[in-house]
Amino acid sequence: MAEIDMKEGFLCPICKIDLKTMTKLHSHFHEEHSEDIDIKKIFKGVMGQARKMIKQNNEGDDSFKSTNRKDLHNLEIYKTYQEIGVTRSHFEKFKEIRNRRLEGFSAETNKLIIRLDKLLLNLPSDSNRRKLHEQTIVPWINGEDVSRCPECTKSFHLVRWQHHCRLCGGIMCRDCSCFLPIAKAENILSHTVQENHITKETNYQDAFRICQYCMNLLESRELMKASRNCNPFITQLYEQLRTYIKDLDKDANMYQKMSLSLNEGKSTYNLFDAQELWEKIMKLSEKIRLISTKIASLGVNNNSNEVSNKELQLQRAVSSGANGYIQSKILSLPALPSEEIYQKLQENRRQKIQQEIKEQKSEEMTDALLSSQIKTEYVHSKPTLSKFQKNIPVDEGWIPDAGSCVYHNDDPILEQMNNIRNYIKQAREAYKFDEVASLEKNLRELQEEYYRQQTIK
Repeated sequence: MAEIDMKEGFLCPICKIDLKTMTKLHSHFHEEHSEDIDIKKIFKGVMGQARKMIKQNNEGDDSFKSTNRKDLHNLEIYKTYQEIGVTRSHFEKFKEIRNRRLEGFSAETNKLIIRLDKLLLNLPSDSNRRKLHEQTIVPWINGEDVSRCPECTKSFHLVRWQHHCRLCGGIMCRDCSCFLPIAKAENILSHTVQENHITKETNYQDAFRICQYCMNLLESRELMKASRNCNPFITQLYEQLRTYIKDLDKDANMYQKMSLSLNEGKSTYNLFDAQELWEKIMKLSEKIRLISTKIASLGVNNNSNEVSNKELQLQRAVSSGANGYIQSKILSLPALPSEEIYQKLQENRRQKIQQEIKEQKSEEMTDALLSSQIKTEYVHSKPTLSKFQKNIPVDEGWIPDAGSCVYHNDDPILEQMNNIRNYIKQAREAYKFDEVASLEKNLRELQEEYYRQQTIK
């Protein structure tokens, strides 16, 4: 068969020329074959079908890609385990950023505290000398450089005067300034928190004039100190509850040890002491119940919205946990015997101990008789022993006679086996059965070795 020349590409349906692209084919057809209407209709239909097929293929590829992406997303990310790669801790970076922010406030506050300490040290009572003392501790800003108040932006004149802050040296007007009482300043330096607040209605002689910014820093410091020293009522109850539970746990362990000892009839502990300890345990359990009830009812009886649902759940969980602890602890403790029962237990224990002593003494006497009888029997049966044991004392060790069992054989293993057989015979005659077992074990090992050598040969 003749080979068929196959062509593909953007071919003209009439002249079969490959025009490489769709636009060139379209323009060529209109220029060269525009007169034939029928062929033009056929060409348009073919071109339309080709465009539809290309469009469908593109949409199919996109949908296939999207489905593949979804499948890969579901499989690779959610259904497969991804190993942890290189990790890096950002703690130091975040700490540095936080420290820079906090140091800005803490540094300024510390400066104010140091200056306040210096101002209170050797503070003159005279107004002129006091003003000079304040200027030497904290330099004041020159009033000629400031024409308006930095807080309210009002201009200074004969009625609105300039005032300096004694802690930072800044300038402000009278309305934007406030007074720090000397008593309050002493409390700040002595690290004590009091409930009196700083007010503007304070005498100038008994206070320092400061700006609102310095006042806010000092007040925030005092609030922070108050929040650290604050102990809410629920915290106090919980700490007291934990103390009672700790004491109850300790006393319950001691009571259990005493009760077990007393129920066995021992006299290590006193029954009266155990009864007093039990009363103490019951009082502690009652205190724990009362405190747990208070914790569960906090914020419920007042019908206030200050307590959230999570806080109520936490309070109820603490209360139920404390009650469950009491029930499990009290129910697990054994009961104490009465005085009559305890006396009977002690009497039974004495009789039991005496019986054990008698049995132990009788066992010792029996062992002594048996040992003496065995010695006498051994001495009487000594002349009937084998000739190999006539000259061996009773307390000495046993050694077989090697002279009477000398065998000569070319194979050393066979010679050793014959010697061991003779040793076994002597040991049986001497009633040395431990040596018999040991010699028989050695004989078996030699036999196995001999058979192994014979099989190799």
